[in-house]
Amino acid sequence: MTDYAPPSRNPADNDTLTGLLKLVLTKALQNTADMLPAQVIAYDRTSNRAQVQPLIAVVTTANQVVQRAQVASVPVFQYGAAGSSSVSP
Repeated sequence: MTDYAPPSRNPADNDTLTGLLKLVLTKALQNTADMLPAQVIAYDRTSNRAQVQPLIAVVTTANQVVQRAQVASVPVFQYGAAGSSSVSP
């Protein structure tokens, strides 16, 4: 017997305009990563950029865990005002 992966959509939404719009929006947002927690792997002070590893993995409909790739060059924001900085030398 063949095991099938569960669908990535709700079968109750079949044949409805609302279900179609929900499916399109969900699929479009699946490839968007915004503000993920990440671990800093390396930091370059001269260019103020960091290499990070996202900590949130992706789980497929077949329950396989897929780790996200490292992001090579992320601009770093440093807090500071009035000549002070939170970064110590």
